[in-house]
Amino acid sequence: MAVQGNHAYIGLGPRLVVLDVSDPARPAVVGESAPLPGVVQGVAMAGNYAYVAAGSSGLRIIDVSNATSPREVGYYVTAGDARGVVLAGDRAYVANVDGLRIIDVSNATSPREVGYYVTAGYAEGVALASNYAYVAAGSSGLWILRFTAPLTPLTYPVYLPLIQLDR
Repeated sequence: MAVQGNHAYIGLGPRLVVLDVSDPARPAVVGESAPLPGVVQGVAMAGNYAYVAAGSSGLRIIDVSNATSPREVGYYVTAGDARGVVLAGDRAYVANVDGLRIIDVSNATSPREVGYYVTAGYAEGVALASNYAYVAAGSSGLWILRFTAPLTPLTYPVYLPLIQLDR
């Protein structure tokens, strides 16, 4: 799910659904995409585009400039299920079954991969801060990946095993 302005963007099976949340007590559906070829796993927003991690169909780019009829304008099929996505500048960072995929989305109709890092476990989610990507890699724990400069391909990983907490 992602929120931008008065709209929330959520996955409902294979569709991106747009909700008007200007009145939080009464959210209302205003539009939805045509079915995508995969199930929506994650959503990130930038400008008039929703970037959707859509499982086996990779990264899908949806134009939401008309909230009542969002439409797909581009896609990049990753090698495995896309589970989560975050954006920084013209790059989408996709948590993918085999690790982190970095997709140049400067041209929404023709995204292209510009880097990747393979993790030991399935990447389920990703977050960015400064020159680091934090990748939740299932049973193999948290992978912290450092970049040589913001938004450029990875230089080296730091792996932190899954922390077991006593209950």
